Amino acid sequence: MESAAHPNYMELYSYVYNFCTSTSTNEDPSILGNRGRNSTANQGGAEFVGSELYKRLDEFMIAHVKKFRSNVTETHGMELLQKYSDIWKKFQFSANVINGIFSYLNRHWIKRELDEGKREIYEIFSLCVYRWEKELFVFVDEPLTTAMLKNL
Repeated sequence: MESAAHPNYMELYSYVYNFCTSTSTNEDPSILGNRGRNSTANQGGAEFVGSELYKRLDEFMIAHVKKFRSNVTETHGMELLQKYSDIWKKFQFSANVINGIFSYLNRHWIKRELDEGKREIYEIFSLCVYRWEKELFVFVDEPLTTAMLKNL
């Protein structure tokens, strides 16, 4: 994930907003992906749209974090600590940017899902951190702890 320039950030936020709010049958298929003219999204409304967008972001996060795994798991000691720290700082920044871009989804679909007691749904920043933990941290927690203890 790379930092988004302000105009690009607003454009991405607008895409999320438009994706979540548009129900017209004349939607631009290049923006809406599988939500074209005859899809169930036009019939299922905001519930389906929020779920679809959330699922796609979650799948992206899983794939993205897995890319870091081999880069980090092949190192040890101070090199591991430094590499992990660098990647984690960039990831946190990017997760904050993504959280802002998807804030409309957080405020509407995710809030409703959480209010209904759905435990497998997270706010976007928390989703990013959850995927970091499940797809990367659990693979390096012991070597990280060992490296930290050796450097005390």
